[in-house]
Amino acid sequence: MKASGKATITQENYLKTIWELSQEGGSSSGSKIATELGVTPPAVSLALRRLAKEEYLKLGKDGKISLTSNGRKTAEDLIIRHRLIEKLLAEVLGMEWYKVHEEAEKLEHAVSPEMEERLFKLFGRNGTCPHGNPLGRAALRKIENAVLLFEAPPGMKATVARIYEKDRTFLEYLDRLGIIPQGNLEILGKMPDDTLKLKIGGRMVTLGKKASTRIWVEPKK
Repeated sequence: MKASGKATITQENYLKTIWELSQEGGSSSGSKIATELGVTPPAVSLALRRLAKEEYLKLGKDGKISLTSNGRKTAEDLIIRHRLIEKLLAEVLGMEWYKVHEEAEKLEHAVSPEMEERLFKLFGRNGTCPHGNPLGRAALRKIENAVLLFEAPPGMKATVARIYEKDRTFLEYLDRLGIIPQGNLEILGKMPDDTLKLKIGGRMVTLGKKASTRIWVEPKK
């Protein structure tokens, strides 16, 4: 049974979550989806069966979940709208970069194709959202020449390319440290417990492994 008409808001959220989990290097599973969306595993199982019936995704016998071309397009369309809304909130309305994700989550489903096109005319298609994610159709998580901050070599002078955007408390913490998208820092070294020593704006700061594996950097130009 092919999908008929536009996906529902709930379906869009499931598809976006599956897409994001796959882009973060892990596999999608019912338990991970349940955690991300804050729902029960039985609810996830039911939703996945419906999505498979409407050909948004395929369910493998081993439990593997893979999006169909229609499911991937639906997810990426929503992600693009989300990033455009984030940029609108930050650059036009002046909202702090660490607040815009939560607001965009509420507004992304209401963006029409006409509004999306107007936002592209305003911002262009080659920019990024406030967290460093690309705006255009190639809305993929990989950024050329970018590496995880945790894996960057000592002595590297770097620019923050992208930051994991879902945890506002984490984003506010980074903002206080001065670790912001397009901001600069220098990796001084790594301590035995994997804590990084950084230099940011003339200050010495430390950052744990969990935080440094949620930040992507590229060589400073």
